[in-house]
Amino acid sequence: MKQLVVSDCIVFKLFLLLVISISSTNSVAQWNNSTDFNTIVYDGGVYGSKIVNGVNFYYVSSYQIIPGSRVPYLHKINFDGYMEWPETGLLINNSDQPSNYTRYDIKVDASNNAIVAYRNESPSQQEQYVTTYKISPEGEFLWGENGKRFDISGAMEISPLLCINQDSSITMMANLFFDNPNHPGSQIALMRYSSAGDELWGTDVIIGFEIYSAIHIGIVPDGENGCYVIYIKLYNGENEIFARRINDEGISIWPQDIQISAGSLGAITNASIKRGDNGEVF
Repeated sequence: MKQLVVSDCIVFKLFLLLVISISSTNSVAQWNNSTDFNTIVYDGGVYGSKIVNGVNFYYVSSYQIIPGSRVPYLHKINFDGYMEWPETGLLINNSDQPSNYTRYDIKVDASNNAIVAYRNESPSQQEQYVTTYKISPEGEFLWGENGKRFDISGAMEISPLLCINQDSSITMMANLFFDNPNHPGSQIALMRYSSAGDELWGTDVIIGFEIYSAIHIGIVPDGENGCYVIYIKLYNGENEIFARRINDEGISIWPQDIQISAGSLGAITNASIKRGDNGEVF
């Protein structure tokens, strides 16, 4: 009788070990060092991939190479590594873009909506502009399928950046390069949109062209629905870094822009701006 009990205990332990082993195998996370387990977002060619996180999920964006064209897509992946939208992802814009059109920005607002700004081009390739989209976690285009278009006549090589403000409004900043006698050099343009997509500034805010050209580096919120802008000032053959603070009405707060760099700079290959917990800017 005692041998039977011992034997039964051994069998039960083996059975329990087997159950635990099977359960552990089935519960292995999707993320794994092996490419056999990693989530494949897209198995074709891509340009300019970016990833941002919401609450318990990621947005992954890129320009995907479809036969004959390059178009922007957005994917949603949960923290376990599983696709939450169809495997093909969400097509943002079906207009073909050249391969170098990978300058775009993506942010996530307080409601986990994806805010995406792309540089775009008219079918005739004679006009460039920025289109900003707001997309819900369910894949709904909250500002319409065509988004919000921002353009300035004659601008080329447009490069957008985004800033999510405290009230969920969005400030879009874009570099605008001009190659004609009337507008030599470059300037920075900013536009603020409400959470509903309305333009909050009657006209765009411009940095540059007074006596110099400007190229943006970064933009962050100031905690009062305004923003800090860091840019390179091109003047008399010298390149210097400046900071400007703009309030929620698009007006510069400081009497003059603050010079950050000392002396002329050469080519700048990597620069960024961050906002600290106490409002400071780095």
